[in-house]
Amino acid sequence: MAKKEFLVYTILAMFFFFLGNSILSITSPDEGRNLYAAVYMLNTKNFLTPMYNCHFRFEKPPMLYWVSDMLFLIFGVHVWLARAVSGISAYILGLLTYKIAKLYNVEKPFYASLILFTITHLWIESRAYVPEMLLTLFEIASIYFFLTKSPKLGYAFMGFATLTKGPVGTAVVLMVILSLGFYEKRNIKDVLKPLLDPIGIILYILTGWSWYIYMVYKYGFYYIYKFFIRNNIDVYTGSKNVHLYPFYYYIVVLFIALILWIPWFYSFLKAYIKDKPKNATSMLIWSAVILLFFTLSKNKLHHYIISIYVPISIFISIYASKKIIKLNLILASILLCILFFIAYKYESNRFVPKAVLILKAKKLPVYFYNAHMSAMVYYLNTCIDSLPKYTPKHYFVISKNQPNAMKGYTLFTKGKEFDGEYYLYSR
Repeated sequence: MAKKEFLVYTILAMFFFFLGNSILSITSPDEGRNLYAAVYMLNTKNFLTPMYNCHFRFEKPPMLYWVSDMLFLIFGVHVWLARAVSGISAYILGLLTYKIAKLYNVEKPFYASLILFTITHLWIESRAYVPEMLLTLFEIASIYFFLTKSPKLGYAFMGFATLTKGPVGTAVVLMVILSLGFYEKRNIKDVLKPLLDPIGIILYILTGWSWYIYMVYKYGFYYIYKFFIRNNIDVYTGSKNVHLYPFYYYIVVLFIALILWIPWFYSFLKAYIKDKPKNATSMLIWSAVILLFFTLSKNKLHHYIISIYVPISIFISIYASKKIIKLNLILASILLCILFFIAYKYESNRFVPKAVLILKAKKLPVYFYNAHMSAMVYYLNTCIDSLPKYTPKHYFVISKNQPNAMKGYTLFTKGKEFDGEYYLYSR
C-alpha cells in the first residue's frame, strides 16, 4: 500500500471503525459479561480463570480479556478502550484484505480495503466489546499466512483464533484453506503439504490449546461439558436452543450489511459469468464455505459470519469502478452520521445510565427479578443475585415487570434497552 493510500485508509478507518464508539454505554448481555471478566482478571491478577457475577465464565476463552487487559494496564480501564480492541482488529483486517487482494493479482487491491468501510455490519462490530472482530482478524491472518506458504505463522494465528472463540477458529481456517487449495491446485498432495508442518502444529497446540488443557486439568469434565459440549457442539447442533433462526437468516444479514452494493451486484455477477476469472472464483468459493458452514448451524447470530466480508470485498473490488466506490463511501459516511445521531438520542432514554446513577448514589442492595443485565453488574462492580425469599429492609429491584405486576414497590426510573423496557423499583 502506497504512503498516500495508507494515509487515506487510516483516516477513513478512524471514522468508520473508531469514532463514536463510546456514544452508547455498555450493553447487555455480551459486553457487560466480557468487560466484567476482563476487569476482574486485572483486579485479582488471576488471568487464567474467567469470572462473571461470582460464577465461573466458562462460555468463552480468554484472548479478548487478555488483549484488553494489556491496554488497560497501560491506559487505564475505559469503555472506549475496551471497544477499541475491535476497532484495532478491524483496522488491521483492512490491511490484510489489501495484501490478500494483491496476492490474488487484483488490479487495484486498495479498493478492497476501501470497500470494507461501506459494509454496515462492520461499523457495529468494530465498536462492540465482543470477541468476533478479534477472532476474524486472527482467522484472516492465519489464512493469509497459509496462502503465502508460511505455515508456522498460519498455525500460530489459527491457535490465537482458537483461543479467542474456540474450535470454530480452527474450523473456519481449515475449511477455507482446503477449499481454496482443492480449487486452485487440484492436487491433494499440494493442498496438504503446507498443513503437515510439525513445528507449525506444535505452535498451534501451544498458542491455541495450552489454556484449554490447563482448564481441563483444573476443572475436569465440568469444564469440558460447559464449554466444548454445551457451548460448542450443542449450540451448533441445536441441542442448546439459544439463537434459533431460519436457514435464510444470514442472507438477510448480508443484504443489510451490503445494502449499498445491492444495486450493483447484478452487473458484477454478469461480468463474472462472462469470463469467470480465477481470483473472483476463489473469493466466491471462500464466501460460500463460510456462509454454508454457519447456515448449517442450528443456532445463528449475525456476527458469526463477519469473516465473509473479506472475500466479498475482494470480489467487489474486481468489478467496482472508482466512481462507484467513491459514491458508496460518501453514502456510507452520511448513513453512519445518521446512526451516530440515532445512537445519541437512544442513549438518553436507556435504562442503564439512569439506573447506575441512582444505585451508586443510594448504595442499597440490588437484585434482579425476572431480568438480568450484565451491564449493571459491570458498572456497579458487584455480584447481583435474583430476588431472594428473605430480603433486607430496604433494597432495589431491577425487573422487566411493569408496575401493575410489582405491587408494594415504588418505581424509581425506567428506560429502554435492546431487549425491551426495564424498571428500577425500591422497597
